[in-house]
Formats: sequence, structure tokens, C-alpha cells
Amino acid sequence: MPINLPSYFESPDFRRSQDILSPVGEQLLTGDIPEFLSPISQAGSPEFEKMLALLTRDVKTGVTEDLARRGTRGARGADITGRAVGDVSTKLRYQDLLRSLKGREFLFGQGRGITEGVRGAGLTEGGQRNVFGLQSAQLQYQSDEDERRREQEEENAWMDLLSTGIGAAGNIAGMAFLGGFPLGSAAQAVTGGITSGGSLDLNRATGGFDDLLGGLNF
Repeated sequence: MPINLPSYFESPDFRRSQDILSPVGEQLLTGDIPEFLSPISQAGSPEFEKMLALLTRDVKTGVTEDLARRGTRGARGADITGRAVGDVSTKLRYQDLLRSLKGREFLFGQGRGITEGVRGAGLTEGGQRNVFGLQSAQLQYQSDEDERRREQEEENAWMDLLSTGIGAAGNIAGMAFLGGFPLGSAAQAVTGGITSGGSLDLNRATGGFDDLLGGLNF
């Protein structure tokens, strides 16, 4: 007989977070960096170029003012300004390149961590679901076994009752021929254990035989 077992509950937060994190982890691992994260791993990003342009302007202004105070003009002044700007630009671009490489390493690590977290959460969820399924199956199996055992016990009780009734009826019939009591009493004793619902009441059945046999004079 099927039993009313609760259904497995999966948190909507779990499924929603898995759906969000899984593609992000895959993107970071494959280098398909989302646009809002791209400056972390990108060398020469638009943000960097804007910053470099501001620094270059400040360097030019500073060098030009310094040369003016010294009275240096013409090609020499332009050469000094160009070298100053070039040194600043080269250093900053190299530092930006190193930063972008570290950024890629960082994003790759984050992608790996996210992917491992998603996989671990999925394995945990799957394990919980399997345990729930096994326990539900065990409960259903135990319920079926209890039902089969009850039916077998009831069947055995009927067989015992019939066997006892047949034996008692035979004995009573023999006594009736010898001047005992009516044969209808045997039938009443046999059927006395059957309730109005059709089930078996062993106490009533055996009690009927005890009363019947107790009234005999041996």
C-alpha cells in the first residue's frame, strides 16, 4: 500500500545561485571576461588611456615651465619634453601590462573557485536527493512488508481456525451420534469468530470452542 511521503524540497535560492554562478565561472576559465570585469585583465584599457593622457599633460606642463625658467627653448626644449613624456608613458604602460597579467591570473583563480563551488554544491544537492530517495524507498518497502506480514498472519489465523473447526466439528459430530448435542452448535462455534465486517476475531472464535467443549460431559 503506498504511503504518503513528503516530496523532496529544493531551495529556489540554490537553483537561482547555481544558474547565475555556473556560466560566470565558465566565462572566467575560458577567458570570455564579462565587460564589466574586463578592465581587470586588459592592458591599455580606455580607463588607463584616459589616466595616461592626464599624466602626460601634467608632465608636459611641468617640463615646459621648468625649461622656461631656465631659458631653454627650441628643439632642445622639445627633446627634453619628449623624453620626459616617453619615460613616464613607458613605465606606466609596463606597469599596466604587469597589472593586467596579474588580473588575468586573479580572474582565472576566481573562475576556478566558482566552478568548483558550483560543482561541489551540485554534488551535495545530488547526494541529499539520493539519500532522500533511498530513505523513501526503504520506508515504502517496510510498509509493504508490514502489510504482507499482516495479510500472511491473518491467512494463517484463518487456516488455524478452519483446521481447529474441522477437527472440533468431527469430534462433536461423533459425540452427537452417541447422544451428545445438536450439530448446529459446531457451525456456530466455527463462525463465531467472524465479525460483522468480515474480519477474524480469534478471541471470539476460540472462546466459542471453549464454551462448546466445556459443556460436554466426558
